[in-house]
Amino acid sequence: MLVKTGWQNDFGKQKFDVELNEIDLARILADAGIPPDAALTSLEAFRLMLTEAERFSESVRAARLRDADAAEIAVKALAARNDLLGKVKARLGLD
Repeated sequence: MLVKTGWQNDFGKQKFDVELNEIDLARILADAGIPPDAALTSLEAFRLMLTEAERFSESVRAARLRDADAAEIAVKALAARNDLLGKVKARLGLD
């Protein structure tokens, strides 16, 4: 699975894309104390990679454009990712 997101501003003069794949998902899981080969559903894998990609994308947008809304979105994406990881841990009995 491959998840890609990004943004562009000023008619494409400022552009950023981030792309995450299964290797990145394994890193996200390992960082959270979940075995990288854990049996995730497709939806769990997609949501984890999407929220992580959004966090990266919005963090860069906030820094480059000094965009407070982007910073808030990045924080919300981090919270959503952490919430998803908590649910995965609970489902796998890793609490």
